Amino acid sequence: MKDKFYMCECGCGALHVSYEPGWGLELALFERSPSRSLWNRIRLAWSALRGVPYTDMVILNNQQIADLVDQLVEIQNQKDIV
Repeated sequence: MKDKFYMCECGCGALHVSYEPGWGLELALFERSPSRSLWNRIRLAWSALRGVPYTDMVILNNQQIADLVDQLVEIQNQKDIV
């Protein structure tokens, strides 16, 4: 299944949805802010290198919600087949 990114309405981050039959469903929240201080950029880069570049919230519009629901239903149907 193809990975998808859903960009936050406020532009601060993104939701990443990935599914692998042998692994499972992964939902990741990524932070995105170009106006960060140098210290915060270094801290975020360090978190990314350790594998945890996550934040805590992503705001989706109605179309993104519908797309996400469709993707999750597709994953569920694929899981039932496998």
